[in-house]
Amino acid sequence: MNSKVSLFYLYGLRNAGDAAIGLGALSFLKNNGYDVTGFSRWPDTFSEYKDDSKYYQRNFNDISIKGSPFYFRRSRNFLLRFVYYARSCLSLFFGKKAKEMRNEIIESDLVVLNGGNLMRCQSITDLIRLVAFLYPLMVAKTHKIPYVIFPQSTVKLNKLGRFIVYPIFKSARTVWVREKSSLKIFEGYFPRVKFNYAPDLAFHINNDKLYDKPITKTIDDNNGIVNISMTFRSFGLGDIAELSDEKREQIRNTIINVLNQITTTYKVNLTLVVQCDKDLNITNEIMERIQISEEIKVNSCNLFDSRDTYELISFYETQDLLLGMRLHSIILALSRGIPCAGFFEENWGLKNPGLLNVFGLPFCFIGEDNRSFASSILEILKNKQEWHGKIVSIVKDSNENFEKVFKEVIGVDEF
Repeated sequence: MNSKVSLFYLYGLRNAGDAAIGLGALSFLKNNGYDVTGFSRWPDTFSEYKDDSKYYQRNFNDISIKGSPFYFRRSRNFLLRFVYYARSCLSLFFGKKAKEMRNEIIESDLVVLNGGNLMRCQSITDLIRLVAFLYPLMVAKTHKIPYVIFPQSTVKLNKLGRFIVYPIFKSARTVWVREKSSLKIFEGYFPRVKFNYAPDLAFHINNDKLYDKPITKTIDDNNGIVNISMTFRSFGLGDIAELSDEKREQIRNTIINVLNQITTTYKVNLTLVVQCDKDLNITNEIMERIQISEEIKVNSCNLFDSRDTYELISFYETQDLLLGMRLHSIILALSRGIPCAGFFEENWGLKNPGLLNVFGLPFCFIGEDNRSFASSILEILKNKQEWHGKIVSIVKDSNENFEKVFKEVIGVDEF
């Protein structure tokens, strides 16, 4: 009989990056022989729960998915956001769904908190959200059920946040951190906790299909034409507040300047990718700017709009390079050995530059001088095959190390 795992949480399809974390966690746990009960971020009365459940169960038909007792909806309105979050906390003590969730945890052999950018606490709403997200681990700790925390990032944890997180971290079999800059912060906050580094769980999606996949074309084989894709975002951290008009203009100018330098060397088939609902408007704005620009001449310019992680992976496999603002567009491309470059807002935290630093790939911040950035991209295109091999090797080693540590800290013999 397989061991039973409760996985918290599976995120939604409005953002393919959120879904990728869930798919990676499910792939890893199922490949290691666990029976998985996944808990959605959404209550089972929400339409998002129904849509997400169908998607995950279509790809993993032997998993069970249950609704969350929490009512989290992102909103720019502080009062409305506070009401949602307060309702979630009350449900812990008085809700029928919370009781069902506690029973599921108690009957589990292992509890897993899924990866993401969850460990942040800078406001009262952050605090409420953090308590709710950690609640399953509090239950597991109370009932002596072993638990692990899959790769996390952090922006900032205030003293109260650290007070809440510390006993949870200390009792975990292990806590993985998904970039080394966050690892340094966590180790500073919690010197008595043993952390392990591991990249994002999305790198575990169908990883058996990656390692021996050859490159079928080089740039020269394609008459000097390169396939470049781009992803954009116009909202800040948490996709709550929209970027200012000034920042949006800086994004547009960066793209025009970088493309101008690339198209002087290569013919470019350009695809603008939308993998999150909130990115569509700015992507259309940039596409229009490219099409009317007299500075750059691309061979073609198309839009690819999808929330299906597997469909996005298949698309990124056809590209020579991704220039991305969305973290999980970069992760999905890297997971298939495709070189990437990133451009971000500096206050988005450590997860974006931290990931690219692991692979030695370039990035720049919005508003910075982008001339050296464009030169780095040209150098990657010139040596694409070498970069492919390097990226595949790093992904393979990281995934194998993650599995090794998992088996060590869980102790496979005890299940």
